[in-house]
Amino acid sequence: MGKLMKVRLVKRLESSFYAFRKTIERFVNSYTMFLQAFEQGNVYVSKKYVNKIFELIEQEDDEAAQGLIERGKAHCYPSKDFRDELPRDLKTALEILK
Repeated sequence: MGKLMKVRLVKRLESSFYAFRKTIERFVNSYTMFLQAFEQGNVYVSKKYVNKIFELIEQEDDEAAQGLIERGKAHCYPSKDFRDELPRDLKTALEILK
């Protein structure tokens, strides 16, 4: 996964510094929202809608977020089902991105 991310970032940098910076900003935002949800007890996974779920949760629109989950567009798992090291590793990655 790390190699894939690295290739993606290099391609963005080759494209333009602006594209690279925007990609980093999206990563920082995504990691921050993921960590907040994790600390509240949930992990949201979706191929297309994960940012939308975080946006809905931030807006406290739990009903709409739940609708995405019920329609199978996203999944919600309890944080306790993941390795104890996950938040530490994500925080380290977040600091590197910043």
